[in-house]
Amino acid sequence: MRITVLVFILASTFVAFRRPPAPAQGAQAQPQEGPPAKEALQKEALQKVCGACHALERVTASRRSRAQWDETMDKMISLGAKGTEEEFAAIMAYLIRWYGRVNVNVATAGEIAEVVGLSEKEAEVIVKYRREKGKFDDFEALSKAPGVAVEKLKKSRDAISF
Repeated sequence: MRITVLVFILASTFVAFRRPPAPAQGAQAQPQEGPPAKEALQKEALQKVCGACHALERVTASRRSRAQWDETMDKMISLGAKGTEEEFAAIMAYLIRWYGRVNVNVATAGEIAEVVGLSEKEAEVIVKYRREKGKFDDFEALSKAPGVAVEKLKKSRDAISF
């Protein structure tokens, strides 16, 4: 009986730590898109590699651009972070998707889709609209791009810069 209870407690603890992170201050996590197993593996890599030295809340305390996350990863590797190329790639994908920031006035459609969680087609609409109408001044101007789900943009509002 005691072994069964112990196994249950350990299994429950394991499951609890595999849940997506609570949004960091100033960051709003987006609904899952894509296979949950892939995201779980990405988060697991983040916990294994980055959690060895830092509280995950510290790692994800602020949103960063791809370039800023690249710089942070390079710095951590130079300071001795241990992981495989696959783990570092998974960590980067997770951080960009859930804690990334993108300037919609200069980003490619792929970068916008990756950070904001839009489809490639929706992100291409934003880039096309930007080319035709000029840079976006603010969120309201961005939300006028036809063919883009405004609700998706609202959910990722803090990931978007101008």
